[in-house]
Amino acid sequence: LDFKRLWGKYLIFSLLFMANQLSSFYGGLLVKNTVMFLTLRKFSFIFTFFYEFFVEKKKIEILNILSMLLIAGGSLLVGLDDFTADYIGYLVVIVNNLLTLAYSKYGEFFRKKNKVPNLKCLVYNSFIVQPVCLCFIFGTGEFFRFKNYILSDEMNDKYSFLYIRLSALVIGSGLLAVVLNSSFMISNEKNSSFFTQLLGSTKDIFISVFILN
Repeated sequence: LDFKRLWGKYLIFSLLFMANQLSSFYGGLLVKNTVMFLTLRKFSFIFTFFYEFFVEKKKIEILNILSMLLIAGGSLLVGLDDFTADYIGYLVVIVNNLLTLAYSKYGEFFRKKNKVPNLKCLVYNSFIVQPVCLCFIFGTGEFFRFKNYILSDEMNDKYSFLYIRLSALVIGSGLLAVVLNSSFMISNEKNSSFFTQLLGSTKDIFISVFILN
């Protein structure tokens, strides 16, 4: 098994994955307005562009650069009026963008150098992440808050609308997470990290429009 030979690299990959996801999750909670967070988070592909262009000396097509400028400029125009003096929020977004860069570039380098297929990388990542996340859930008290909500008077009827909606949200979120992570891994294998993040930023455009409306 290559896990015995590459366990350290799998561990680093999983730690970067968790750090990236947690910084995004808690970043959305720490900032004062969600539009600002989503606007600045879309600039993660700019971090990747500078890294690939200046550090890796990659040749990037003019069309991709133009798309980056249009998305970045449009994002600023959409969310500029909602920017506030939230310095902690700015710091969290910058950290999240740097972790996104580290996760995508390390994943790209790790898979190409060691010839690890996407499915194997996702499976090992799941095995490493799950016990850590379980400890994190109990350590932060999220499990007990969820338990108290389940046992509350609002949720005492398992056929209630809230119970059905919560179940649908949990199942739906899990399925969407599988699709999101799988599509990111596949795209990052077939394309560059910059192009993958450029395409991924389009989802935040729809989210921003939804919030503004």
